[in-house]
Amino acid sequence: MDWIKLAQAEKATLIDLTAQLIQHKSIYDESTVSVTTPFGKDISNTLEFILDVASKMGFTVKNCDNMVGFIEIGEADEMVGAIGHLDTVPVGSGWSYDPFGGTIDQDKIFGRGASDNKGPAIATLVALKILKSIGAPLRRRCRLILSLDEETHFRCMLHYAKYEEPPKYGFVPDGKFPLTYAEKGLYDFGFTGTLQTGMIHSFKCGSAPNVVPDSATMSVDYDEAIQTAYNAYLDANHLIGKAYQEDNQLILEAKGESVHGSQPQDGVHAGFILLNFIKNYTNEPFVDLLTTYFVDKYYGEGFDFQCSDDICGPLTLNVGVLNYERGKNFDLHTTTRYPLPFDQAAAELKLHTVARSYGLSCCKDDHFPPIYNDPDADWIQTLYRIYQKQSGDTTSPMETAGGITLARTLPNFTTFGLTFPGTPPHGVHGIDEWIKIEDLVKGCAIYAQAFYELANNVD
Repeated sequence: MDWIKLAQAEKATLIDLTAQLIQHKSIYDESTVSVTTPFGKDISNTLEFILDVASKMGFTVKNCDNMVGFIEIGEADEMVGAIGHLDTVPVGSGWSYDPFGGTIDQDKIFGRGASDNKGPAIATLVALKILKSIGAPLRRRCRLILSLDEETHFRCMLHYAKYEEPPKYGFVPDGKFPLTYAEKGLYDFGFTGTLQTGMIHSFKCGSAPNVVPDSATMSVDYDEAIQTAYNAYLDANHLIGKAYQEDNQLILEAKGESVHGSQPQDGVHAGFILLNFIKNYTNEPFVDLLTTYFVDKYYGEGFDFQCSDDICGPLTLNVGVLNYERGKNFDLHTTTRYPLPFDQAAAELKLHTVARSYGLSCCKDDHFPPIYNDPDADWIQTLYRIYQKQSGDTTSPMETAGGITLARTLPNFTTFGLTFPGTPPHGVHGIDEWIKIEDLVKGCAIYAQAFYELANNVD
C-alpha cells in the first residue's frame, strides 16, 4: 500500500480542515463553564464542529457530555485508537499572524493549535478517511478520541476512562517522531495567601502553569532613580521592557520568550527579569520568597529537588502563573516535570514548610506519575518500523520526554509524532505557532498505516 501517495491525494483536505479548526478558538473559559459546557462554550463548539465534519464523511461519532468525543470506523469487537486534543493554551502577545486565522504562508499553516494539537488531530482524522476510502479490511475498529481538557487537568480523559471502552493499543499524535516510550511525571503545585506589604503594589505574570510567561508587569512606589536604573538594566542585559509613571506609581514592564513549561531553561521568563532587578531595592517577603526558591532555579534547586535518571533526564520546574496585589492576594502556580527518582513525600513536606514560613498555603494542583512502555514490545516496534519506512529515517532513536501527554491516561498508549526530527522551534505554547504542510501529509500517511497495522497485524 502506498500510504504516502494516498495521503498526498488528501493534501487539500488536510490544509483546509487544519485552517478551519484553528479558526475555532478553543481556550478554557471559566466565564462560560456550565453543566453542559464543562470547559467553556468555545471548546464545546469546536468539538461540535469537528464531529459534524466527521459525520458528513460517514464516520460514527459521539459527543460524550461535552467532556470528550470520538470518531470511529469499523464494526469489530476490539478497537485500537488515537487521542488528539482540541483545546489550546492562551495566545499571549507579539504574534505576526492572526492566532485564530489559520493563515497559510508558503509551506506552513500558522495559528494557535497548528502544531499543538489541531494539525496532528486533523492528520489523524484524515488517516481514518483514507482507510474508509480504500475500504481497508479491519480486524479491530479504529477510533480517534478527541480530548478537550489536555492543557489543564485531563478531566476529559478521566471521564472517558470511566464511561467508554478502552482501545487495545493506541498512540497520541502530540509529541515527536520517531516515538516517545517514556514520559516524566507531573507535579503541579501552588502557593496562595497574603504577604506582608512593601514597596511593590502589584505583580502580574503568566496565565498557565505549563507556559513560560513572555510578559510581566509590576507596579511600585514611584521613584525616578528606580525608573532610570531599570532602563539602564534593560539596556545592559539586552532585554525588552519599559518603565513609566502612572499617578504615584512606577510601572515596570518586561518582555520575555515563551516556551513550553516542561523546558523552562530554554525560555526567557518575563517575571524573572523584573524580580532580578527589583531585588536590589527591596527584600520584602514577596521578593525574598521568589528569589530564594524560584527565580532562575529551573531544576528545582531552591527546594533541593534536583534529580535525574538515564531515561528521562533532569527534573524541571516552571513558574507559569504569578499574581500579587499588596495586602490582598498572592497566587503562584507551577509545573514540575520529574523523573523516577523524585521523592514526592519529601517534596511535599518541604513545600508546605516553606509556604507556612511565609504565612501561605501550599496546594497540589495536579499529579501524574511517570509512564514507561517497553520499547521492545511488538506494538511499539510496529509503530517504530512504520515511522522508519514512511519517513526514510532509519537512524533516529526512540525518545523519552518531559512533556505530559494523554498517553498516560489509557493503558498501552504511546506518544507518536507529529514533530519530525530536526524541526526547528515552531511556537508551541509561544507566538506564531506553525506546522509544515509537508509534515501534515507525511504524518497522515504514518497514522493511516499505524491504524491499519495495529488493527490487523499486532496481537
